[in-house]
Amino acid sequence: MVHILYSVTAFVCALVLCILPAKIKHALDKTNPTDKVFLRLIHWITAFCIIDGIWGIFASHLIKNNNLLFVFSTIFHLCAAFTPLMWLKFVITYLREEKRFHIFSIIFNFIFLFQVALLGLNIFNKMMFFVDNDGIYRSTYIRYHLFYVQYITYIFLAIYSLKKYFSNKTGIKPKDYLYVFMFNIAPICAGIFQMIYPDAPAYSIGYMLGLCIIYSFIVSGIINRRVIEKAVYEQLNQTKTEFLFNMSHDIRTPMNAILGYTNVALHSESKEKIQDSLKKIKISGNHLLSLINEILEMSRIESGKLSISNDPMSIILASEAVYQMSQSLAAPKSICLTYTTKNISNPYILGDELHLNEVLINLVSNAIKYTNVGGSVDFITEQIENNSDGTAKFRFTVKDTGIGMSEEFQNHLFEPFSREQTATVSKQEGAGLGLSIVKKIIDLADGTIKVESQINKGSTFTVELPFKQMNEKQIKKFKKSQIDFTIINKTYSLKDKKILLAEDNAFNKEITIDSLIDTGVIIDSVEDGKQALQKVQQMGTDYYDAILMDIQMPVMNGYEATKEIRKLDGGEEIPIIALSANAFKEDKEKSLAVGMNDHIAKPIKLEELLQAIKNCIK
Repeated sequence: MVHILYSVTAFVCALVLCILPAKIKHALDKTNPTDKVFLRLIHWITAFCIIDGIWGIFASHLIKNNNLLFVFSTIFHLCAAFTPLMWLKFVITYLREEKRFHIFSIIFNFIFLFQVALLGLNIFNKMMFFVDNDGIYRSTYIRYHLFYVQYITYIFLAIYSLKKYFSNKTGIKPKDYLYVFMFNIAPICAGIFQMIYPDAPAYSIGYMLGLCIIYSFIVSGIINRRVIEKAVYEQLNQTKTEFLFNMSHDIRTPMNAILGYTNVALHSESKEKIQDSLKKIKISGNHLLSLINEILEMSRIESGKLSISNDPMSIILASEAVYQMSQSLAAPKSICLTYTTKNISNPYILGDELHLNEVLINLVSNAIKYTNVGGSVDFITEQIENNSDGTAKFRFTVKDTGIGMSEEFQNHLFEPFSREQTATVSKQEGAGLGLSIVKKIIDLADGTIKVESQINKGSTFTVELPFKQMNEKQIKKFKKSQIDFTIINKTYSLKDKKILLAEDNAFNKEITIDSLIDTGVIIDSVEDGKQALQKVQQMGTDYYDAILMDIQMPVMNGYEATKEIRKLDGGEEIPIIALSANAFKEDKEKSLAVGMNDHIAKPIKLEELLQAIKNCIK
């Protein structure tokens, strides 16, 4: 009767273990090492429990066959000998110690093979266990000693998992090491109990409990995380699809205009029509460039690469620049654009002028875009705090008499691609990224942005930003740099200046040469950094007044070429200006770090390039 209970218990344990793979089948990853090893362990222990149950049937004499009882006893011991290896494989894989597994595996394989050899000898010598003439199963002291070896294996794994717990560097949650410890303790306790009470079905229960502990606390946790990750992945895919849909529409619109008006210009004999087409191509090209810049800016923000700098600047000069640039947008619609400053006691601050301009230009251009012909836009810059600790806070207000926004849409205003679906808005160009970028920049700068709006009455955007103020020494240095810049800009001529252009793209080379040739400069051109280096060596380091250096070139890129030129005798004196499609602040910093004097982003604006050349040439 005891052996029947033993057998039933073993089969119940096997049934429980059969349920586990079914519960995790939907979330299994066949390429994941932990998944594969856990499944193998479950299948092995399930088979072990079934063998154990069959042994109990024969030991109970429900089926009286001494030879089969001996056979299944041998199979049972083989399973018991191999199980520690499976247990070890799971522990080492989960704890990310694959390299050490090879050492442990050699040791435990040797122990396993030793047990297999003894089981082979036992067939002839009955040195471990046997079935006597009465059909009673008997064990010798050697069998018990082999079980002690198995227990030592589990004890080693338990101690190892605790050691890992106290030196956790793998990123696995520390509490999981305790669960692995419990996972190993279960067969130890069950085995000791069975040795004291040989007829107790403790082996199967111990292995089943160990696996259930791992499943309950670790594997199910892995699966839950995977389900969440899958949901996030699907959401990201959905967002990506929406992103591509929006971008496809918004990029194709100006591209259609560019290609269409190019075709018109190519086939037209009317000078006026050609000029008109070229103007529209330029407008569409600038719009396409702004879309690309917004996409790249949003990508940098989302990846955490955007940072706010603290460089010397004048809040008044920055605001005036925004106003001047915005006038060309307001004039065609006869919009009255006003600019006012209030209570500015010290305009000299440390801030990120580039990103401040990006915020303000976006707000002012949006106000103009969504204001009807003959309306008005007010742009106000005012200082609202002047603190004794050397900081100040400024408020920037952009108020328009435009179409306004519904209260519901204002709750989604700063989300990417958000655009209110009205007939007026749908006619306006844009990807819907601008205000999302504005919000993220303001957040990075520890500022705030608020909006008040009513449909058909207009909108008011209010931005408040904190800045550090310059000290007197910094102010003097900043003012001097502005005076020097003005003098250079007004008086310096580029006629007969010798310039070396390193550019591998034929179109870019032609555009740059054609743009500069009317200024009177003399231009030599090469196709890669190595040729640029060789040209400087050939002509001498005092021959060229400046070098215009592309970054991405074959053979030798612009960074490497600059470093090599700087190593030449007198090479440190040659002005080198980077011309690159890499347009971010970090790209400029990298160019300056390798020894370049300035960095101009493509597509190149002639005024910006000329100014950079004038600034570098002494």
